Amino acid sequence: MGVSARSADRLLPTTRLALALKRRRGAPTDTGGPRLASTIAPCPQSRTPADQLRAALRLANRLAEESQRELTVRWRTNRGEIVVVDRHYRLDYYATDVTMRGLPWDRRVHGLFLRHALRYPDLVIHLYAPAEVLHARKGEGTVEVLAMRQLEYEALADVVPRFERVSVEQPIDRTVQDVLQLVKDQRDG
Repeated sequence: MGVSARSADRLLPTTRLALALKRRRGAPTDTGGPRLASTIAPCPQSRTPADQLRAALRLANRLAEESQRELTVRWRTNRGEIVVVDRHYRLDYYATDVTMRGLPWDRRVHGLFLRHALRYPDLVIHLYAPAEVLHARKGEGTVEVLAMRQLEYEALADVVPRFERVSVEQPIDRTVQDVLQLVKDQRDG
């Protein structure tokens, strides 16, 4: 589970419908999370009623989707299961919807929801590599954008209860061992 609807294994019917409509119009179906905080313009002075309605519908669906995933995580962890979330909503939107000022009303409401309805994960593992390495591996975005995103993630170390950094520049089996050890320590701690 994570912020990417395209790769999620559980989606609400409304999210599936929204993705299908976007595909039908030829629009991108997923942005993979929030835009960088540095690229968000100040709140527009006015939106048309149609824009306001679309914003309200997007917000309602986003809150329902995030609530469903949060309840799933809580239910499973209360049963003693370990749940892995690939990018958590509260963390991914921290630099924007949670902390930024001057956002449109729907983004402010989303930030309030994230702050008060979603708890922080017990353990955050930041799989780290320099932006140049990430860009060379996947070719997504730009080195500058990836470097900014890295800074946003690193800032979370001061926010979440337990933030651990694991380098993915080492051999994959070593990375897996390091991650498994962190999870084991969290479970046993």
